[in-house]
Amino acid sequence: MANDSQEPYDFVRETGAVLICLYGGLLERYHITRTKLGFDSCVVVTARYDASGVLLNRQTLYPALHQIVLANAALSVQVDVTRKPDSKPKSKPAAPCFVRLPVVLLDDVVSFIEGSDIEKLIADELARPLELGSSTPLWRLTIVSGRTLVFAFHHGIGDGQSGQAFHFALLSALNSPSDTLHVYGDKISIPTVVHLVPPIEALTSVSVSFAKFCSTIFGTFAPKSLTKGASAWTGNTIVSTPTVQAQVRCWEIEAAQAAELVTLCRKNSTTLTACLHTLVAGVLARLVSTSMNKGRKPFKTLSTSVPVSLRRFTGASPYVMCDHISSVQTYVPIASLANTSTSDPWFSWTAAAQFGKRVQRSAKGTREVIGTLHYLYVLGISEAFFLGALGSKRSMALEVSNLGRFPEQPAGENGSSVQGVWSLSRIYFAQCDAVVGAAMKMNVAGSPTGTVNVAFTWGQGALNDEFAEAVIRDTKAALVWVIQSSLIS
Repeated sequence: MANDSQEPYDFVRETGAVLICLYGGLLERYHITRTKLGFDSCVVVTARYDASGVLLNRQTLYPALHQIVLANAALSVQVDVTRKPDSKPKSKPAAPCFVRLPVVLLDDVVSFIEGSDIEKLIADELARPLELGSSTPLWRLTIVSGRTLVFAFHHGIGDGQSGQAFHFALLSALNSPSDTLHVYGDKISIPTVVHLVPPIEALTSVSVSFAKFCSTIFGTFAPKSLTKGASAWTGNTIVSTPTVQAQVRCWEIEAAQAAELVTLCRKNSTTLTACLHTLVAGVLARLVSTSMNKGRKPFKTLSTSVPVSLRRFTGASPYVMCDHISSVQTYVPIASLANTSTSDPWFSWTAAAQFGKRVQRSAKGTREVIGTLHYLYVLGISEAFFLGALGSKRSMALEVSNLGRFPEQPAGENGSSVQGVWSLSRIYFAQCDAVVGAAMKMNVAGSPTGTVNVAFTWGQGALNDEFAEAVIRDTKAALVWVIQSSLIS
């Protein structure tokens, strides 16, 4: 699908003090629009850094940041918010573009604080949108007690996997200091020309089939009572006034338990993502079934979503920052899951395996989801589309997003892994999308130490807090039950 700006993706032209680097692609533009409307803030990926007798401070951190900022163009750009549409009547809004910042001042984006609760840290970051069009880049760091590093970044410059890529690059830089950098102040001078990873549609086809076009039009404009979502439980109605406030609950699955779970997934020909999705869907179905008001028409399904990386189709490396993501949406029947108890939760390895295959089978087709965004912009209705969702039924109950295992360090000359002074653990991942996104988000990330770390998030008003806490409590109990019962059998 063509870019409606009619400019090449990777072109550079001088415009005074800055250089235009890259026009925002469809997904980048989507995230920029939602930020402008107050619908979204940032993505957060945290990690704990440990080294014997050393802490993360300006002396240890800034040299490493010099390396990775100069190596990753996404860390030195902003959005040009001054671009105007054509002078023609009823012209569409100008496509946003990323611009090179001449300098990045680390003191403006890096903060050092003392101990704080990880849940509060993540919630505070999600509540702080990154400013568009400012002189600072689209990311920030908070270092807590010299150990925990909280990386918050705009979704337009990276997906969740990009957060992993940042921590991988930082860990590598800390363990392999550059011999060429002798001055480690807070000022980083950015090269004259920088090249961002092109958007999805520049690297793979996002063409929309006629069937997908028709289903999208029907789902958007048909009476809601006629759509699949009419009988789906999706949490509370979308708030009338946008807010990015969100609740966060973190859960660390210990390495031994995580290893048992992964082994069971492989034994049953499924993935950890599919297993967790099946588990939480069962918990939600039971709670929804027991909490429904008598006399009202019962919900038949849960509307759920699983993000999938498109890097396998775009060719983007797992070690770069880019926004190459889509999602698979499903409707899970409630009736078959609801007649259970907390002590004997519904779970089926067969269902988990089937769901995993469905996600894998559907991944390629999700490129069309990106392609449908083109119509919002070519028709000039993107802002009206998003604002029109306020006060209406939510489209999604649950999103299960899994970053997977942390990338492995490259092997040394003899084939063994390179061991550095610094090590990394306790990776947590969270994303905002608090206004119109899924009512409950289960964000999963693997740590090098073998733990699986989960951050549950729900936006203000998306769920009743008591209900959300029950989902988390019962999910933890159900996971223990699944592992124990599977090992016994």
